[in-house]
Amino acid sequence: MLMLHTLHALTLVSRPNTKWRDLLPPLEGEQPLWASLYSTLVTRPVGNSSWRLLHGAVSTGTYLARFNPIPDTCLFYSVRETLAHVYLECARLQPLFWLLTNLLLCFWLHFSPHLFIYALPITKSQDLLVNLLLALAKTAIYKTRERRLADGVSCDCGAVF
Repeated sequence: MLMLHTLHALTLVSRPNTKWRDLLPPLEGEQPLWASLYSTLVTRPVGNSSWRLLHGAVSTGTYLARFNPIPDTCLFYSVRETLAHVYLECARLQPLFWLLTNLLLCFWLHFSPHLFIYALPITKSQDLLVNLLLALAKTAIYKTRERRLADGVSCDCGAVF
């Protein structure tokens, strides 16, 4: 293991720690904190969806179309399905984002793509609850998309959330 790390150290150092660096450059002092994704409130399956999203380890139509004869378009709308589209840009997410905006205002926070993707650094106990809400929203997006793939059934993300 140590030998592998030594052989690939230069490659690992220059590699970004998240796939989102190009699309959502971190704000000053902002960086993805892996500890924010898992906590006593955020269980492993829910935290795993946040971790997979940060690493870009979610299969999208654009990715799958390279290996299978399937269209690379969104399951809900006829636009190219990228990771950013699935989790930030798809029109079906607007009711969920509106709900999150209202919930986060209770914590004196404003919803933003940065907060949604990178999560909130844990400095006080309310941050645990905020990260749980964000992780559950990501899981709702993932589950409704998977349900559409499996059954062809359209389901509201806000209702699943």
